[in-house]
This record gives sequence, C-alpha cells and structure tokens, in this order.
Amino acid sequence: MTPRAASREAGNGPTEHPGGTLWDTRRRRTHRDIRRAARELALERGVAAVTVDEIATAAGVSRRTFFNYFRSKEDALLEAPPALAPDAVERFVHADLPFGTALADLLRGHARDIVRDPDGIVTSHRLVTGNPELAGALLEMFAEAERALISVIERRLARTGEDIDPRLAAAITGCVMRVAVERRVATISPHAAGTTADPETLVTEVDRVLDGMRAVLAR
Repeated sequence: MTPRAASREAGNGPTEHPGGTLWDTRRRRTHRDIRRAARELALERGVAAVTVDEIATAAGVSRRTFFNYFRSKEDALLEAPPALAPDAVERFVHADLPFGTALADLLRGHARDIVRDPDGIVTSHRLVTGNPELAGALLEMFAEAERALISVIERRLARTGEDIDPRLAAAITGCVMRVAVERRVATISPHAAGTTADPETLVTEVDRVLDGMRAVLAR
C-alpha cells in the first residue's frame, strides 16, 4: 500500500507542508536519493558497470519504485535542462524589443534557473566526460529543450512577423548555453560539493559568449 493510500484508509489527508504536501516532499526526497545513488555508483564504477537493481538497492527503494521516477539508468544519471519559466516565456513572446534583445533576456533568466544546482552541473559534466555512452541520452535531452524553444519562438514570430528562422535561432541559443555552462563548470572545483553558486556568474558567461558570437559574425 502506498503512503497516500494508507493515509486515505486512515481517514486523513496528506499533511500540509510549507513546500507542498508531505507526499510531495517525500517524492522529491525519493527522486533525489535515487539520482544521488545512481551518480555515486556511476562515478565510482563507470556507467556500464552499474545496474538499475544496484541503484535501487543503494537508494533503499524497489526496482518498481525506480521506474516510477525514471525511465532508465541514463535518465537517473542526467538531469534535463529546466523548462523555461512560463512568465519569462510570456515576456519574450510579448516584448516590444528587437528579437535578439528579447532572446538574450530570456537566456539570462534561464541561466539563473540552471545554476541553482551547481553540484548537479559539475556531476553531470564529469559523468558525460568519463562515460561517452551517455552522450546520446544527453543530446536527446538537449533536442527536447530545443524543440520546446522553437515552439516559443514561433509564438513570438506569429505575433511580430519578424523574419527569423526559428530552428536556427533555437540552435544558436542551445550552442550559447552549452558553451556558457562548460565555461562555468571549468571554474567550479569538483571537490566543492555543497557550495552555493552565484546565479549571476552563468549570466555573465552567457553575455560573454553572446559578445564572442557577435565578434565572430562581424569578421
């Protein structure tokens, strides 16, 4: 019986929690514990040498519970880029600014969301660098994010009529973010777990990459 079912059977709803219900808090904790176990095992042994059963055991959950949270071992190891914030999307779509200026503002806001988990950024980079077999899964995550951005750009273009190729704009945006994140990772010590990153550091890297791109295109 699940905790939620047990709660209903006892006649009590889930206990409220400042960040949501107690059930939500437990789900977030379980998700975090499974991902942490997967990453620790993969960093220690290599991705190919780790099984889903071993990850589940290390996290203290069943194999079935593992698949309630993640589609695969690779899914547990790699964290997809966060979705664009809805309010930021609406500002971009409706901003009375040149396309490039509005897109740069959207990128800066997204950079602040990405850097909220500096340990996760560093660990993901270490995993992909040391385990090339993860590259395909990571590319698919980036492709999903790019498709979502294309849809957002198309919404703006439908309103403004700007002569912009949405696929090209989304691809360039992805390259800017990738280079900015890689530069940021290079400045974070792999032994600095638990440190708090200043979100503005990645924003600064985004601006530097944008400046570099403009310089290249101007030549």
